[in-house]
Amino acid sequence: KVQSFDFSSHAGKSHLVKFIQALGGTPKVYLVHGEAESLRSFAQEMTQKSGVPVHAPSVGEIVEV
Repeated sequence: KVQSFDFSSHAGKSHLVKFIQALGGTPKVYLVHGEAESLRSFAQEMTQKSGVPVHAPSVGEIVEV
């Protein structure tokens, strides 16, 4: 099942970490809006803090869901 979530730009990192952790199971999390370098850094941080793999695909990258 593919779901999309729209967060306020005011959502804090700790809120997003808790949200990712609450997804349960083995979710695939993709960050798709923002500057490439910022997304990569944020994905790495979210992976470390949440324990869930978070990926920031490059423009044009095809991902399997």
